[in-house]
Amino acid sequence: MKKIVKDSFEAVDRDKSGWISAKELENAMKLVAANSRTAPPSAEDVKGVMASLDKNKDGKISISEFEVLVRQTLQLIANAEEQANRGKKNLRLEESKREDPKTKGKKEERKENPNQPYVSPLRAMLKDNNAVKKLTKESFDSVDKDKSGSISLKELENAMKAVAAGSRSPPPNAKDIETLMAGLDKNKDGKLSLAEFETLVRQMIGMMAAAEEDSYQRKQKAEELNKSKSKDAPRAEAAPPPKKAK
Repeated sequence: MKKIVKDSFEAVDRDKSGWISAKELENAMKLVAANSRTAPPSAEDVKGVMASLDKNKDGKISISEFEVLVRQTLQLIANAEEQANRGKKNLRLEESKREDPKTKGKKEERKENPNQPYVSPLRAMLKDNNAVKKLTKESFDSVDKDKSGSISLKELENAMKAVAAGSRSPPPNAKDIETLMAGLDKNKDGKLSLAEFETLVRQMIGMMAAAEEDSYQRKQKAEELNKSKSKDAPRAEAAPPPKKAK
């Protein structure tokens, strides 16, 4: 978990100051919105997220403050994936019954192209509208406890508290919940529709995909640098064989 938090934090902290400024947060949110094909965040959206994360109100986000967001995001995605996997299990069983016995159990070999940049599997999910909408619907239904077809402020509060408990992070306060609701509730009717909730799901998946790709690329660069250093390092000359005694 600590590595994921550190990699995600460093991906946003572009000037390597050890803090995330409001401008860096804005740039990250815009990038996530572009990658997840959602509307770019407004100044009010950025201000709301900054306010909810900046617990000590110093105008910047520390890595410990950022960790709360990452833990909650991972937990929410895990909860949604768990529900999605329940439906996929039955689908796989049906597919296995129709599978050709000659090819059953054989996996297709895939060759990686080292010249192509690494793309997170989550990125493929974002391009699959059906997969995103299915994941959104399952997540939405798990939060919409009264099955009203919309998520109320109380239901959002309960979901955020459950995510915080599951990710072992501090529970959100009333201000955090109101800020999140205000950022997602675009038509200002005091509740979240399925479409408004999809924005949150897409942004979370996009953020995790960007962090995973950034981490992989930095790891690859570090490995290439180490290989280059090992090649350039002077080799120790072999010691001459001992002279034979006369």
